[in-house]
Amino acid sequence: MKERSTLKILIKKTNVGNGYFKDYDIVPFAADDISIFTTATQKNCKKATLSIGQLSLRGDLLSNVNRRSSWGKYAWASCSNGLIGKYNLGRYYQGFWSKSEYKFNCEKLHNGIYDKSRMTVDGQAWATPYPNKERDNWNSRPRGRVPHPEVTINFNRVQDIWAINIAQKHRYHAKSVTVKYFDEKQKQRGKAEKYNLEDKDFDMQKFQLSQARKKVKSVAIYIDDVYENPIRKKFPYLYDTFKKFDKKTWIFPDKKAITYDYGLENQAGHAKGIYFSGDAENQLAIHSAQAWPATGTTITGAVVGAPGKCNDHFIMISTKPQRKWSFGHSPDVLKFAYNCDELAIYQMEEPGRGKRQPRVIPCRATGKKHRFQIKLEQDGVGFVSDACANAENSAIPNNSGYAKVYDSYNPFATKPGQPAQDIYVYFGASQDRKQETKKPYFEMMKIISAGYGLGEVEIIGEDAV
Repeated sequence: MKERSTLKILIKKTNVGNGYFKDYDIVPFAADDISIFTTATQKNCKKATLSIGQLSLRGDLLSNVNRRSSWGKYAWASCSNGLIGKYNLGRYYQGFWSKSEYKFNCEKLHNGIYDKSRMTVDGQAWATPYPNKERDNWNSRPRGRVPHPEVTINFNRVQDIWAINIAQKHRYHAKSVTVKYFDEKQKQRGKAEKYNLEDKDFDMQKFQLSQARKKVKSVAIYIDDVYENPIRKKFPYLYDTFKKFDKKTWIFPDKKAITYDYGLENQAGHAKGIYFSGDAENQLAIHSAQAWPATGTTITGAVVGAPGKCNDHFIMISTKPQRKWSFGHSPDVLKFAYNCDELAIYQMEEPGRGKRQPRVIPCRATGKKHRFQIKLEQDGVGFVSDACANAENSAIPNNSGYAKVYDSYNPFATKPGQPAQDIYVYFGASQDRKQETKKPYFEMMKIISAGYGLGEVEIIGEDAV
């Protein structure tokens, strides 16, 4: 809107009293809010309490029409997410947790709860840029170049639009957006407008249109570019089949500083991967070069190892780089592990939370390969694996099934009034002795983080005349 200005009104001394009204004609102006201050009083009144009995504003008052309501000034009807509004990772018939799309859908763009205490919780956005489709499998590869998010907002009646206000989502910030306005026949109203956004959380950034758009029925918003961060990927997805040591994606420990061994290998019947041989206890582990959101992130992969041996693959999560692996609980680290014939979650040690017990479930390998999924949510963490004998969903004893272990506490979840945290992803395997053949290894890993887009969008307008 326009700059803040001051309007001074003088109330004459005559006819002063309760119930007295005075009308003033003022020059029309645009403002986000109106503040009224008493600067002088009649007869130098020194009473502690002064007030205005009633204030009436006449004229056309604009409002945020991008809110859901079946009545009144709100005009929102529906929205659509564009090409990448789906967050499809994991299917119930594959044993994984199916990812709920509701918390990441476009309706979050106008829910009116965009504030610092709730903003840091992932879910206040409409898309993830990973190009998966509903028919894709757990290990599907990216489908070409990732499209940028877009969203279309539909009104239940035509609107005259004057301005648009946009708040960034935490972590992934849009650098610029293009906005188009359409009428009831889907004909564009005026030229598209491009807005450059500041690289910051929370604040509602306000943009007045170059000219008002009349009789608008829908608004389309396209993210053109996003800000980069030195420790965070520009787009929150990763897909690695470990055909080489990708040193831009992973930090590999110096082999002179560790006692176990790792390298590239492919075993008969399986793809190439990174193998591990030896005892990795209290040793540095491979970890991601960049950090990921501690909530709304899913890690999926495949590990290979000889059945009947304690291959002990593990995945660790920490807000700090250069952490060491060890079985059991430890400070700063949340751990997910295949511990011989068990699937286990080792919670992070924290002051005041007492002695922690691991969450475990039986998972005796029925084959060389396990597919796994780890989910990190605001309300807990989960770990699932296939190829587990005597799993709860095995119809026949010793038949292969899915094992799931869940803990309703995520130590890295966003705390009220605090910024959301980012985590590094570690992986490896640890055995009592080095293995010359049938080494355990990771065949692939896929990481997706939801909640990429905008935090809140206000559209300032009124019903079309």
